[in-house]
Amino acid sequence: MIANKISISDYVSALELSMPTARCLEVANIILITDLVQRSELEILRIPNFDQKSLNDLREILANMGLSFGMSGSDIKLALNKERAQRIESLIAKHKECNIRCQTLEKRVKELIDAYCADIL
Repeated sequence: MIANKISISDYVSALELSMPTARCLEVANIILITDLVQRSELEILRIPNFDQKSLNDLREILANMGLSFGMSGSDIKLALNKERAQRIESLIAKHKECNIRCQTLEKRVKELIDAYCADIL
């Protein structure tokens, strides 16, 4: 699902919501996902033309991201730190993978050079 690629600090538009839902949030000046998760479900339902189905959809999207309505500032900071830690772990894993490929390539190049030099001598 797209939620894995989206950060709590992204714009609400990254959630790819329906046009009516997106418009309701825009009218309520909810621009960032951090703005959204700080609101309670009741506050969201009080937005004109916002219905229960849209709330349920948003709740599911947020849950898939490990987020929920009514998050405090400290909850948001924890979510941001968790995202950063996951990104760092991913970069470390990619770096290790690149190092392994590089070592394999260096070994193969050395073998080819050794074979070439043996043919010349």
